[in-house]
Amino acid sequence: MSQNVDLLVHIGPLREESETLLKHVNLVTLLAPLSPMPERQQALAQTLSTLHVAEQPVTPPGGEAVCYVYTLKDFNSLAPVSELTSLYPGLGKARHQSVDTQTLPQALKQAGLSQATLTHLIIEQPEIALSLLQAFEHSGLLGQLTQLWVRTSPLRLYEGMATSVELTQWCEQQGFEVVAQDAEEDPDFFLLGFARNPLHHKLKDTLVRLAEREAQLSQLSAERDTLQNVLDETEQNSKQNAQQTQQQLEEKAAQLKEKDTQLLERASQLEQLTQECDTLKETLEETEQHSKQRDQQAQQQLEEKDAQLAERDIQLSQLTEERDALKKQLSQAAKASQQHQKEHQESEQRLKDVTQSYEDVEQQLQSAEQAGQQAQKKLEETHAWFMARKQQAEEGAEQIKTLQAQLTTQQAQMESLQEKLTLSEEESENYQRYFANRKKQHEEAEDKLADTQQQLAEKDTIISQLNEQLATLKQSNERFGQLESKLESLFGEQRSYIQQTTSALGQHVTRSARQQRDEQALTHYLQYGQRPVSTPLAPGYAMALLEYYDTQHHDVVVIFGGTHTTELLAQSIINARAEQPRLMGQNGQPQEAHNEVTLSHDDLPQTIVSIHHQKTVSNELKASLNNKRLSHAVNVVYAPWGECQANDQTALFYAADSTLQRLNQWLPEDARVLVIVGETLPEAGHSREVALPLLLKQLPTQRLDVVLEGSDYPQESELTTRWGALLETRQRPAQWLTLPDTHSLRVEG
Repeated sequence: MSQNVDLLVHIGPLREESETLLKHVNLVTLLAPLSPMPERQQALAQTLSTLHVAEQPVTPPGGEAVCYVYTLKDFNSLAPVSELTSLYPGLGKARHQSVDTQTLPQALKQAGLSQATLTHLIIEQPEIALSLLQAFEHSGLLGQLTQLWVRTSPLRLYEGMATSVELTQWCEQQGFEVVAQDAEEDPDFFLLGFARNPLHHKLKDTLVRLAEREAQLSQLSAERDTLQNVLDETEQNSKQNAQQTQQQLEEKAAQLKEKDTQLLERASQLEQLTQECDTLKETLEETEQHSKQRDQQAQQQLEEKDAQLAERDIQLSQLTEERDALKKQLSQAAKASQQHQKEHQESEQRLKDVTQSYEDVEQQLQSAEQAGQQAQKKLEETHAWFMARKQQAEEGAEQIKTLQAQLTTQQAQMESLQEKLTLSEEESENYQRYFANRKKQHEEAEDKLADTQQQLAEKDTIISQLNEQLATLKQSNERFGQLESKLESLFGEQRSYIQQTTSALGQHVTRSARQQRDEQALTHYLQYGQRPVSTPLAPGYAMALLEYYDTQHHDVVVIFGGTHTTELLAQSIINARAEQPRLMGQNGQPQEAHNEVTLSHDDLPQTIVSIHHQKTVSNELKASLNNKRLSHAVNVVYAPWGECQANDQTALFYAADSTLQRLNQWLPEDARVLVIVGETLPEAGHSREVALPLLLKQLPTQRLDVVLEGSDYPQESELTTRWGALLETRQRPAQWLTLPDTHSLRVEG
């Protein structure tokens, strides 16, 4: 391709999110998958004329590499898995093989896209994402990149993989900012989107120019310091030379002055001698008349005086020459001083020029700094505007997700209410038939009322007793009353019709009969010829739990914090396994069992593992089970509450990881496990949401029937929604159960 065009490069498997990005961006695209694409994606590549598929995978160094092939093709990688198996326990490595790879420039050249400008990049291979980006940055391929998407995770899914935090830090250093994070559906494996800040290159150039100016300033400062040192040295030398010259001048001036003094003295002496000579000449002329002797003496004396005068002339000439030489030296010293002064002035002028250049450079540096500050300010303003728009988008997305979650919750509530309405309508029809019969019986009783006053008084007494029992039951089962009040508000018209067609006596008899029926059914279920056994659990819930346990044939039961539930199921198991006859004596007392059968090792798959967080509760439960001869079916485990992670939040739950791990090793992969979580945690103000992620981690292949006793705790209002999202992410089929006053769920293996 000869012309420059914007290019999108996609490296790795073509997942649904990245396929949507390809269609949305609509650019010339180079697709470099690690494994062959499915037929659907191959058809897509054939229909898009701007899509080019690389013949070999792309790696930072190119050449031969090792490809690890797994049972899920989208998770094939160029590095062994690390923490990926914790997200997908069923992921298995099939084999590893050698593959030929190439660098991105080689792939672009092969596809004829060497002249294209890389502006968009998608990396779907998290194990080499950071090394790819570093190699592209080193080779200059990321210079024009504006949009970047990388598949990543907060966990090290593969060996040597960079986490999402490390990847984000590196991208921010390169001028990228996070603009999209699709982590809601799968917070452990999501596509992270980045955008290059538009002022990044301008700021980078400004910083480079600023660094150059600072280097120039540093160099000029060094030169100025050097010139200053030279100037200081020159000034010091000039001062020394001037001092020496001045000293020499002063010495020469002193010598000259001394010579002038000597010359003046000699001149004075010469003048005196001249005067004497003139005087002598006058005297000679006057005394020519004297005798020759005197003439000769005078002539001798004159000659002597002439000789002295000649000698004085010679000395005067020497002094004059010395004076001229001193004057010449003084003139030369003055010229040297002027030369030093001139050099000093030139050095000062050079210093002024260098200082002016330094000031000009400082002014330019200040201008560059001001321009950099303006660019930085503009960058900060742009970043603030961008972050504000990003926050608005995030808030809008969060509001949409909140509304979607509320809509999902409301739909689930509507479905639950619809199911309850159907059940209530069926129950209402049963009540109507029952009350029609009761009304007929009551009419017959009214006809005989005159003859049965005594029986009526006895019935009134029974009714009072039943009312007291009903009040006690309502106080001990307040949650059931709340649920009943909700049902009464939903079916007010049916209840109004029932109240209008029944008498007060019929209402009391009906309620007491229903309560008595549940208690009798539970007692009959638990007795089996033994003395009656009672439980503080709600009769409706207890009956439903026992019936569900009997019909599903669970291999093991795990109970967290439920002592009463433990004793109830243990009694059921013992009664079901016991081979003693269920005989009752004439007086209603159970007969003695002479051949009691205990559980053997072969019965272990039917045992109960009861886990409690307090040592005293565990000891009390063991003692109670021993007293009731139920300890054969129960393994009591002491496991204090510890911190666990759920939805990026810390929660408390039973520290029973080792127990569940041993249970997983003992159970077959397709075993059926009934897990019951009591109300100890929510009554202490904690949520039991972490129970499901913990069970999925420790019992990954077994079928789980999870029952949370009690369903009206505010801290668990979003539990069903979050569990549904978790199961959808893990792709585990599940269905909600209808055990009364519980959150109950079946997760298929």
